[in-house]
Amino acid sequence: MAWNYTPEELLQISVIKYLRVALPSGAVVRSIDHGVKMNESRRIKLHARGVRAGLPDCMLWWNGRHAQIELKVGTPQSAAQKDFQALMDAQGFPYAICRSLEDVEAALRGWGWPVGASVQVPAVELTAPPKAKSSRVSKPRPQRANSNALRVGALFHRR
Repeated sequence: MAWNYTPEELLQISVIKYLRVALPSGAVVRSIDHGVKMNESRRIKLHARGVRAGLPDCMLWWNGRHAQIELKVGTPQSAAQKDFQALMDAQGFPYAICRSLEDVEAALRGWGWPVGASVQVPAVELTAPPKAKSSRVSKPRPQRANSNALRVGALFHRR
């Protein structure tokens, strides 16, 4: 079975892997899958249970502190995300919009959270799988320059 990940999903996978290595023992990292298409009946049930649009992609807890990270790859924040960020800002909770692993590391350091690993550049970049051989010769696909969002399996250096 082929997995079709969006660039934002690939970034989220990399960020979760990084946070598991970088944050101190006891830190809690959670993510909610809110990008799923659903029918009206499912949406109504979730809304009744308190699920709302605008929650960030990653929520972090450590040592009595809470922070949130919204991951973006080529898209702006939705109105619901902006509203939620304003609520968190008003209550003094750290909130960052990150477009790369390096942005996540910088946000953690900026908040004064202990970071036990650093992102190592360059990381492995994903490329399209090879197509079946044909009689026609095709050009190799170029890799995207500075494609932070498509890096999976980045190398992390423990401090």
